[in-house]
Amino acid sequence: MPQNVKKADEPSLETTMSDIDGIVAKMESGQLSLAESVALFEQGTRLIQTCQKTLTEAEQTITTLMKEETTHDDPN
Repeated sequence: MPQNVKKADEPSLETTMSDIDGIVAKMESGQLSLAESVALFEQGTRLIQTCQKTLTEAEQTITTLMKEETTHDDPN
């Protein structure tokens, strides 16, 4: 499978970001215990890493496509 193709079981970037927003809202509510806050912080950190990986892969794909386009447009 090509590197930039997403596996079917991986959530979308939008879903992951929505999950992060939910975690932030829960943490900002002030209703969580310290242990719950730490667990959510850890989960949020993992989700942010997933988003960063997805965005990096998208950037690499765009860069590759732009280089290919430039190569095709250059008659030399």
